[in-house]
Formats: sequence, structure tokens, C-alpha cells
Amino acid sequence: MACALYNRLYPGHAESAGTKVDEPGQHVVDRKRAKNVIIVMNEIGIDISQNRRRQLQKSDIKNYDKVIMMAESETVPEYMNDESAVTFWNVDDPANMDIIDTRKIREKLKVLIDEL
Repeated sequence: MACALYNRLYPGHAESAGTKVDEPGQHVVDRKRAKNVIIVMNEIGIDISQNRRRQLQKSDIKNYDKVIMMAESETVPEYMNDESAVTFWNVDDPANMDIIDTRKIREKLKVLIDEL
């Protein structure tokens, strides 16, 4: 959601990467778990149903002005903790949330993006 929202404002300036993407099946949006995420993004005219992400690498950090991390603390690579370009956002994973809570996450992300 965050990447798509950011790219709506600044097309092509954000990429989606993850800390556990190398696991089988993690490159594409899990449409079952993310059903409500897809719905709430469609409500504002953004289709993320075909989105893909890639594995975050340590070397990636130097290629970006800012890296926003929303991963669960146990999945954050140690090298991320000391990088000045990394900002941590405390945002719950909306997977498996009901539609109302998923909308709240979307709106929270909009605010955080505006504050960037």
C-alpha cells in the first residue's frame, strides 16, 4: 500500500522490497491474505492486485535517499539498524484485517507519506 500511495504522488519514485521475499511465493501479493488491501486501494483508484516485490539487499540502501521499513522487528536485517537512510514506521500489517481496519491503515500511510 505504501509504495503505491507514494507512487501516486511521485510516479516511479518508490519500489517495494521486503525482508522475507526470498521465501517461495513471496514475490507476488498474496491475494487471499491481502484481499481487503486490494479492495481499499481500488476504492481510491489504485490497482495493486498484480504488484510484485523483491528481496531487499544491503547494497540497495546506498541507492536510495530514504528507505522506509515497516517489517516486523524479528525480520529486520541487522544491517538496517545502523543505516541513516532507514526510517522505521510503526504500521500494522493489514493482511487478514477486516475492511474497516484496513482502511485505517491506508489512511495512516497517507498521513505518514504526506509528512515525508
